[in-house]
Amino acid sequence: AIFHVKVGDKTIDPNDLSNVAALTFLFMGFSALGGVLLSAMGVDLTTALSATVASLFNIGPGLGNVGAMGNYAEIPAMGKGILIIFMLLGRLEIYGVMLLFLPMTWRK
Repeated sequence: AIFHVKVGDKTIDPNDLSNVAALTFLFMGFSALGGVLLSAMGVDLTTALSATVASLFNIGPGLGNVGAMGNYAEIPAMGKGILIIFMLLGRLEIYGVMLLFLPMTWRK
């Protein structure tokens, strides 16, 4: 069966839906990657995942030690560097940053 997604009276193009799904899974993948990297540095999983999500999505305080009553002081320096990268990815959008590193987008 084929289902068409509609918003109001407009049918959404399947290519647009695929692009939205790809972006969603890309953000989820980066969130998981950041959580794993911070956990490997000794940060507890709740703090690692919430710090990554807070940095990537600009959502405010996280959970655990980076919650409303905590701060990022216990995150190792390398972990803070990773969080800085995730902040840039979130602010500049992942696709834009990825384009910087694709040789096919460089002018000759």
